[in-house]
Amino acid sequence: MYPLKLSITTKFLLVAFFTVILWLILSLIYINELNRIRSQKEIIKNIAQFHRETNLLQSGLVHLSVASSERDTSLISAIIMNDCLEYSRQIENQIRSFMNSGIIPKESVGFASLNELLKAVKDLKLILNPEDIARPLFSARLSSYRVHISDLVENFVLQTLSIQEKDIRESSLHLKISVITGVLLTFLILILFSRSLHSGTQSLLEFVKHLSGGEIPEPAVIKSGDELYEIADHLNKHVNELQNKIVFLQSLGEGNPGINYKPEKTDRLGNALVVLSQQLRQQDQDEIKRKQEDARQKWIAEGMARLGEVMRSETENVRELSFRIIQKLVSYMQIEMGVIFLTKDHDPENLLLESIAAFAYDRRKYLEKELKWGEGLPGTCAQEKETVFLTDIPENYYEVVSGTGQALPKSILLVPLKIKEKVFGVVELASLRILDGFEVDFVESVAESIASVLSTVRNNEKTAELLIRYQKQSEILLGQEENLKQNLEQLTRAQEESQKKASEISGIIHAMNQSSLVAEYSLTGRISDINEKFVMQLESSRDQLLGKHHSDFAVVDKYSEDYKNFWQSLKEGKSHSREELFRLYSGKEIWLLQTFTPIIDNDGRVYKILNIATDITLNKEQQRNLQLQAVEIERKSREMETLNQAVN
Repeated sequence: MYPLKLSITTKFLLVAFFTVILWLILSLIYINELNRIRSQKEIIKNIAQFHRETNLLQSGLVHLSVASSERDTSLISAIIMNDCLEYSRQIENQIRSFMNSGIIPKESVGFASLNELLKAVKDLKLILNPEDIARPLFSARLSSYRVHISDLVENFVLQTLSIQEKDIRESSLHLKISVITGVLLTFLILILFSRSLHSGTQSLLEFVKHLSGGEIPEPAVIKSGDELYEIADHLNKHVNELQNKIVFLQSLGEGNPGINYKPEKTDRLGNALVVLSQQLRQQDQDEIKRKQEDARQKWIAEGMARLGEVMRSETENVRELSFRIIQKLVSYMQIEMGVIFLTKDHDPENLLLESIAAFAYDRRKYLEKELKWGEGLPGTCAQEKETVFLTDIPENYYEVVSGTGQALPKSILLVPLKIKEKVFGVVELASLRILDGFEVDFVESVAESIASVLSTVRNNEKTAELLIRYQKQSEILLGQEENLKQNLEQLTRAQEESQKKASEISGIIHAMNQSSLVAEYSLTGRISDINEKFVMQLESSRDQLLGKHHSDFAVVDKYSEDYKNFWQSLKEGKSHSREELFRLYSGKEIWLLQTFTPIIDNDGRVYKILNIATDITLNKEQQRNLQLQAVEIERKSREMETLNQAVN
């Protein structure tokens, strides 16, 4: 049940109203009593006047009595008698006025005295005759009336004065009682009003003290129904909101920002907490995404490192290397099947894709399959030079064998193995699950490296076949000794042919020198000079390259002992030739075959390093094979020269 709602102002006005009413009543009582006292004083004044007039009458009667005893009938006696008659009439009128005014109650002794006095005055008027003044006994009768009237007047005055004094005392007492009562009642009203305010304010004060001290106090109970009640109600609601905020903050501290909390639009703190919760939730989501992205990047980096180890193996067999690559790729990605197709470019007009390595369900597969460019999914991928990722698998696609049987894969990924715009092959992967986007990105990122390695190994195989062919030809030349002339002719032709090839090789070497990449390094490994072709190859400006360290481009561990020993040996005058992978500012990577030669001054000390490099990005092994052929031809030329000398 809610208390009667009266504001403090209303209560104050009510207290003031009742106080004013009380004092109005007391004022009326006071005025009434005061008027009563004034009327009583007026009565006393009138009684005093009446007493004076009776004294004058008695004085006149005394003079008449003396004149009567002396038989004095002079004019003075007549005047005194007339005065006495006049006094008698005035006294009579005064008595009648007292009796008619109601000042003297009819039941009182004073009213009876007035009746007797009125009768005595009337009798006195009857005997006051100037002719009787000289008669005997007139003086005695006047003395008798004088004494009787005097006694009656004295009794009346004494009784009336006694009554009026008593009334005055009572009225004064009433005045005092009314004033004291008004003061006490006013004080009592003020005490009750202030007490009601004090109890509420004290309760609120204790409540606010606990609240300001950081406590959650018990709900404030105010039953006054005024503003204090409303303040307590709002404070209780505020405390409830604080408790909700505390629960909300505790949930935030426990890592549960999703608790349902909806503050009012005007609650700035509550809305700020909701915004904080949303920010924390967003941070958690961003952190999860970041961890997922870090895990994906780590997974990609680890996969590239593992594949790099496989691709750096010493095998010269393209099929064996392809199998190792596809085996590592399938097992690392935890998928079911993978195939590598390489391009057969014997006929540039009719390019073919040949499956040279396949791996499925932890075992090697031997698939002999050739596809034309544009034929099937691998041919389409090679022709379009774009990645193909399918989740809607054709029904005629071959089934994938898993531990639970055979089934169509749920996703197929085909990525072209290309360097720049030249396609060397296609890698095809099939899985019983749908591959994630980062897995597709991973395969695309390693495709170019796979293409570069496989193309290099295939070129090595072609070069090896060419060397074998040359060896067979040499054996044939050495075995044909039956006819010396024929041998001489053959030797001559061979010599001419060798000279021609030597000239061609010399031209090739000259062209290589003209097209070589040349740079000079300081002993600390920083570029001190570089030719324009090298600048263009690094896709930068000369000013930007000068002063850069060798490790700023070469993909090496500059803190490793091998790298430190490499530069130390150059300082000691030892030359080095090595293949290095350079990463340019644009992110592009190129392979260089570099020869580092220490340059010695007149004192025999190394003062700089000369670097001659060749771009072997597309086919770094082909140039090496040409050099091997040149060496072989030179060797054969020397043998032919030796044989020619022997023949001569």
